Amino acid sequence: METTYFFSVASSSPKPRVSAEDQSAAKAEIPFQLYNGNLFIVKATIGTVKNVNMILDTGTSPSAISQDLADRLNVRGKAALLQTVDGTIQTQIVMLPRIQIGPLHADSNTGVVQDLRFLERSLGISLGGIAGLDILRSSNFAIDYLRRKIILGPVAASEKAVRFETQIPYLSVKANIKGQEVRLLVDSGTWGLLVYRNRLRTTPCRSECLNIHRCWRNDSCQVAVHCGVAREG
Repeated sequence: METTYFFSVASSSPKPRVSAEDQSAAKAEIPFQLYNGNLFIVKATIGTVKNVNMILDTGTSPSAISQDLADRLNVRGKAALLQTVDGTIQTQIVMLPRIQIGPLHADSNTGVVQDLRFLERSLGISLGGIAGLDILRSSNFAIDYLRRKIILGPVAASEKAVRFETQIPYLSVKANIKGQEVRLLVDSGTWGLLVYRNRLRTTPCRSECLNIHRCWRNDSCQVAVHCGVAREG
């Protein structure tokens, strides 16, 4: 028997400028390609440019378009600093052009311009931008990993549901690591579990429950959890 892996979000407060058309109608599905096991790539229309590759990422807000696409559409804004997991980067705050992803669309949202060339080189494809939670939260949605589909519409109740502690600006849940209660960001674009060593009483590198993959200068480590969590497959 095959197991279908779902990630689902029920939206409690849709934004007026971002909508899924005919939400009362049947569920809509958006196909995606999965890169590196964690990056969801969908086809989008950004402004007048069609068939653009775009990343869907619940850990991003606000949404972003690439520098190349901003130049092509003559989108200009003001310089600003953006805080990311890897540090602070220079960017531009802009009024994004209309973004259409299947039935999901966003009009006149504030976003940023990012240089995505390093991601393009890594993935081997062109990218028009990153659709973040500010766009995705407009509708209930589920990510069906097995069928490679984003499902928009009512989310069925599940016995294994976890309550979100926050939904704005990011999704977060409570978790317990070695007896310590922590809050984790629900980020579809991050592979595995990312923890900050300075936030834990027990150093994960010394924990028999955590297997370190890599660490960064900002004191975060990417880990795999082996105690109490089993991966089906």
